[in-house]
Amino acid sequence: MSLSYVLETPASGFNFENTSRNAALEGLLQGGIPPKPLKTGTTIAGVVCKDGVVLGADTRATSSEVVADKMCAKIHYIAPNIYCCGAGTAADTQKTTDLLSSNLTIFSMNSGRNPRVVMAVNILQDMLFRYHGQIGANLILGGVDCTGNHLYTVGPYGSMDKVPYLAMGSGDLAALGILEDRFKPNMELEDGKELVRDAIHAGIMSDLASGNNIDVCVITKQGVDYIRPYQLSEYSDKRVRRYKYRPGTTPILTEKIVPLQLEVVQEMVQRMDTA
Repeated sequence: MSLSYVLETPASGFNFENTSRNAALEGLLQGGIPPKPLKTGTTIAGVVCKDGVVLGADTRATSSEVVADKMCAKIHYIAPNIYCCGAGTAADTQKTTDLLSSNLTIFSMNSGRNPRVVMAVNILQDMLFRYHGQIGANLILGGVDCTGNHLYTVGPYGSMDKVPYLAMGSGDLAALGILEDRFKPNMELEDGKELVRDAIHAGIMSDLASGNNIDVCVITKQGVDYIRPYQLSEYSDKRVRRYKYRPGTTPILTEKIVPLQLEVVQEMVQRMDTA
């Protein structure tokens, strides 16, 4: 790689140059096992209520078996009346929602009004379909506009569906069980917040890759109430920085001393010239 390429200002948007590099590496492996992508985990959910939309998410970001971040924000700002939950690759969801938010901000500055939710969904569809699944972003888009309260799901290939309630991520099966059992049309906002909280909690308890705190975002015509955190982790503990063990804490079962006999075969002395 040339130095000019390293010092060059990166282009805006996504960069898929590593795909051609990976294809070249596969040809050099000669039947070997290529590296596998790291598994990520998330539990996100959304519910349409009578007076608004409630979104929820956990705060654990994982990289395979490693917990990379315990306070990851998975509910992203899109517009003053639209927010989005992201599951999948954290960098892809962050970049995708940032691009969508910038486009809708330009629209609001030109028109003087907030965008509609379906407009944000159409932009997401075009953006994700263009890359044919290379962007690992599973999104739940919720918002309130002049046409009512809306909740959409957008897949990494650009698929879209409008639903009254939804859960996505690695813990979605347990969360969907709670939503399907307790969801009712025209729910109050407080009931919706408790339902989303319980759905995310079920995903956390059933999925190792989901955990830590629970964030909730309530979107109404009056404004947005982003509660972070809505519920703290049940298993938080104070970690001691230094661990000191007193002598005798660990019992010694056996002790054996083996003397080592060393023999000097050759000895050389070299004087250093300091002149």
